[in-house]
Amino acid sequence: GYTDPARSYDELKLVHVVSGSGIWHIGGECYTVQADDVIVFSHVDERHVEKITSADGLVIEYVEFIPMTVFPMQHCADFFFVRPPDFQNVLPRSETHSLLLRSFSDLREEVSSPQKYQKEYITHLLMGMVILASRLCQFDAAGRGKDDRYDAVCSIMLYIKNNLQTDLSRQRLAKMHGFSVSYVSRLFREYSGICLQDYIMNCRVQRAVYLMKTEGRGVLEAALECGFQSTSAFYYAFRKVTGRKPTEILRKTEE
Repeated sequence: GYTDPARSYDELKLVHVVSGSGIWHIGGECYTVQADDVIVFSHVDERHVEKITSADGLVIEYVEFIPMTVFPMQHCADFFFVRPPDFQNVLPRSETHSLLLRSFSDLREEVSSPQKYQKEYITHLLMGMVILASRLCQFDAAGRGKDDRYDAVCSIMLYIKNNLQTDLSRQRLAKMHGFSVSYVSRLFREYSGICLQDYIMNCRVQRAVYLMKTEGRGVLEAALECGFQSTSAFYYAFRKVTGRKPTEILRKTEE
């Protein structure tokens, strides 16, 4: 008798059915899922569980990605964003599927019993899971339907990463791609899951952290090199993104 409302979420997800079975409606399609199925959800897929068909319930585990985190490896994460007409959210069973299940197991074990370089190992596992899912989707980026909007967002992200010192106003980014300001903002949010200005701020702060921790830059030097016009703007953005002050990063580095 269980059901939940149809809705979408901001994150991209890989869902593993640990045990049980049920009926899941995804984007107008009906799927019967069972133990060891792996399901792909984009941030625009509306879905809901219509019915749980096993006596012991439906137990799932999942990993989720903020869309912006997979754009650096967009060539093997396209299946999250661009779907051919015959796309199936439930991934097919194969040897690659078994490797993906093993990745879920390895991730679960690492989280419960952390070891040295835990963050790096978890990142490695998550990116590997994206690649395995892409293989299971048999998604050929070269043969997919052209989506100029998706490609434009990827291009904007790459430009931002490579030009943090320059003017990254919405007006300039929109003009570069022949869009209106309102359209480029809406499009960026739709495909990346984050607003354009927040993405720029995150990139600039992350770069500043790297410069201070790795390259030995001072606060003012890092701020200017990352495109901030004043130290006050830098301190505000830094606190918003990291929850700390830049000087705390410098002290920790010195220690």
